[in-house]
Amino acid sequence: MRECPNCKLCFNDDVIRCPVDNESTFYSIAGEPILEGKYAIEKRIGQGGMGVVYRAKHNFLKTLHAIKIILPDLLGNDPQLLTRFRQEAVTAASIRHPNIVSVTDFGVVAGKMPFIVMEFVKGESLHDLIVREKRLAPEAVLEILSGICSGVAVAHKQGIVHRDLKPLNVMIQPDKSLSEAVKILDFGLAKIKSGEILGSLVQAQTTGLMGSPYYISPEQWSDEEPDAQSDIYSLGVMLHQMLAGEVPFKGASIPAIMKKHISDPPPPFAQIGVEVSPEIEAVVRHSLEKERSKRTPTVEQMVRELRTAIYGELPVNYISSPKLNISGEISLDSSNSLSRVPTQQIKPVSDDNDSSLPRTSIRVLTSPPQSQVFLDGKPLGTSQANGWLFAENVTRKNHVLRVVKEGFQNYEKEISCDGDACQFIVQLNVASAKDVSTSIIPGTQTNVADSKIGAKSSVAKNAEQLEDSLLNLNPPPINYDGSRSGKTNISEKQANIDLTMPLETQAFGIKSNPEPTSAKPTGRVAENFTSTKFKVNLNEKTPIEELNSRQNKKSLVPIIAAVVGFFLIVSVGGFFIYRMMFPPVTTIVDKPAAVTESGKKPQPTNTPPVTSQPPSMVKIEGGTFLMGRNDGQMESRPAHSVPVKSFFIDKTEVTNIEYADFVAATNHRVPENWVNGKPISDEVQMPVVLVSLDDARDFAKWRSERDKTNYRLPTEAEWEYAARNGSSGNNYPWGNDFSDDKVVTKQTTAQPVGSIKDGANKAGVLDLIGNVWEWTDTQLEWYPNSNGDPGKIRKGDFIIRGGSIKSETKGEKAIDATSRQWVDKNKRDALLGFRLVKNVEGN
Repeated sequence: MRECPNCKLCFNDDVIRCPVDNESTFYSIAGEPILEGKYAIEKRIGQGGMGVVYRAKHNFLKTLHAIKIILPDLLGNDPQLLTRFRQEAVTAASIRHPNIVSVTDFGVVAGKMPFIVMEFVKGESLHDLIVREKRLAPEAVLEILSGICSGVAVAHKQGIVHRDLKPLNVMIQPDKSLSEAVKILDFGLAKIKSGEILGSLVQAQTTGLMGSPYYISPEQWSDEEPDAQSDIYSLGVMLHQMLAGEVPFKGASIPAIMKKHISDPPPPFAQIGVEVSPEIEAVVRHSLEKERSKRTPTVEQMVRELRTAIYGELPVNYISSPKLNISGEISLDSSNSLSRVPTQQIKPVSDDNDSSLPRTSIRVLTSPPQSQVFLDGKPLGTSQANGWLFAENVTRKNHVLRVVKEGFQNYEKEISCDGDACQFIVQLNVASAKDVSTSIIPGTQTNVADSKIGAKSSVAKNAEQLEDSLLNLNPPPINYDGSRSGKTNISEKQANIDLTMPLETQAFGIKSNPEPTSAKPTGRVAENFTSTKFKVNLNEKTPIEELNSRQNKKSLVPIIAAVVGFFLIVSVGGFFIYRMMFPPVTTIVDKPAAVTESGKKPQPTNTPPVTSQPPSMVKIEGGTFLMGRNDGQMESRPAHSVPVKSFFIDKTEVTNIEYADFVAATNHRVPENWVNGKPISDEVQMPVVLVSLDDARDFAKWRSERDKTNYRLPTEAEWEYAARNGSSGNNYPWGNDFSDDKVVTKQTTAQPVGSIKDGANKAGVLDLIGNVWEWTDTQLEWYPNSNGDPGKIRKGDFIIRGGSIKSETKGEKAIDATSRQWVDKNKRDALLGFRLVKNVEGN
């Protein structure tokens, strides 16, 4: 493999000059830039003591990964090295937490060059963030530390120590709350790096233990076995650095730094010109105690101490609730006041009829208290005397939140509920005489013009008193540079959404959102404190974007964050979010020609030449079969002979993640169940739904252009031919007898594609029965010699196949491979997706 020294892109061995900047490439590692036939290496993104890190794309799944390759000259001659290395990789892979970068695979190239595959994280390191911001506000430090400690706590409970915690090993992702944005790198791998596995040769050649002298605990300097307390010490150094902008122990040499870690107390913040409260400084010093027995005992305790130092103890009218902790950082034990929520019964809300849509809960804290709260025009209730109102069973999507209180200006704003419990703090401004004379409380139509204007000062005083209470209950908004997520185009949601379907009325019926009001909020809101964002630098581009960037540079700069007070945090960002979260695949025009040793133009490494059989598809050999049946449902009768040519078919339905690439590249309409222009994170591998026939056709056209081939939707005959194993004529893909354990039915929501391998047909095609219905490109017609009523055929109705999680599995309406259903081509439904097919060359 060869690399460009300038842009870091990777190429085949015959590419001697980079097509992007015309630089001569250099030889880097042995072999072509494809690992194990599935990971296409795109670009070098880093280098450390263990080797080199590359960005790569999975050839079949199209997912991005970071791959750390251990170079052969670092391995030494230990024959047991690879075994121990593999064991440590397995240990690292066992840690599963949203704040820890996942290890997903391990391999060895040519028996001598091991590599580890990790999830790819976009964003910037905490180190870069500190360099840019200099010092961080204590509130922001608390959020970041909470995210780090949340992940570290899980590893510590498994007996796994990081050993090398430092800002360079913490990534901050864009467009997430700070606590959710944190991703810890190299968890479980520092033991390999330290020399215990790679041996003294490697330790001499790498940064190893000496790579992070500023963060190493006294016991590690003394060559003692590190433990959880060692990680806490490193976190204490990072805590000091985030607050002060510099580490506590500096020196001109490694021995000088070591001496300070072992014997010197941390310098007072005042000595370096930094003002923090004595309580916060005490938290830092506790975590940096030289003796492990005196150090902060757990990472949970570290977060607890810092929160108390910043905000004080919470009021006593809070009860334990680990599911709904105030700040959303980590789940603490019931004795910890930080995990407590106000005493209030949670109010269930059902704002949609379709139980298959994902749900969440919201918490609203109002000032003044006892304000009326509405969601999408429907009353949630009145906030309690302490200002809190809770609601659960809320659909995860965009909503309109409205808060009303007599004598105050109304508040109304579109909010996003995209996963975990959402929290909003709303402070209403005191109404002016003009506001009061015209304000109407929704649902009551009661004119409040006769409100006591003379009591304005007392109302304002009450609001100020309650504001103080609010600030004690929950962190105030932080004024950082950042951008809010883009909003779904609500105006489009009205179009062509009739969510009822023949035979499965209960499976469908999502209602579209009302048009959002144009009224602007007049109150002050600390909107969803857990969504406070920093601006994160995103310098990484896909190779396609690298090749295009010289002709079409676009600046995607986050919008400024408004000042805390009587202003709201606002943003623009739908398109920005698309481009950050789902980098588009664009067409290369007029790119510089690469020079190869053979004189031939090279193929980009991330877009291998299309073969006759795409990797995501399987081939179905053609033949003739009896389509339909002579018994059962009228629409499936009678059986009749149909010839089918050979074709390729997707192994699974098209997923949300692949459809997101299409949306990002074309700015196509976003499915109704997505949030802020992207699929919910834990649903990316589920089949995309709420797409019309034309949406599916547009996707096929885009994927055809991307892969330089011709995809399309299957005909009804092709779909049934695949589901029945061709001329075998099976009732189901797996055989003639129904089996509950081979099909995704009787579920509350759709499942990730390919969840049940045993339900595949003989060729390996999955999910043909159950999960979600699938579009075909065949208009509704009765079969030849059918007794069906011609009057029931409507122009524009198209056949859908396969059933869904709501389909019946017993009785006369039981779903099988012959079952037919039809809907209008403009239908968009929560249980209707699609897959694509491709002609076999020569047919």
